[in-house]
Amino acid sequence: MAKWSMYSEQQMNAFQMVKIFGVAVELRLDYRNISGEVVSADEIARAIKCVMENDNEARKKVKEEIEKSYKMCQQ
Repeated sequence: MAKWSMYSEQQMNAFQMVKIFGVAVELRLDYRNISGEVVSADEIARAIKCVMENDNEARKKVKEEIEKSYKMCQQ
C-alpha cells in the first residue's frame, strides 16, 4: 500500500502504517502543504514501483501478518 494522507486523521493512520507497523510505503505523510505543491508523477511512480518490488520490506511484513492471521483462524 502506498500511503498518501490528505485529510484529518489520515496523517496519523499513514504514519502508523509506514513508520510503526511497516506495512505500507510512504508516498507523502504530510498533508499540510500550504504552498499548493502538487505530488509529481515521479513521486507516485517511485512509491508504486517500491510497493511492487518482491523484496520490499513492507510487502514482506504484510505477508507475515497474513500468515499470522491465517494461523489464528485455523485454531
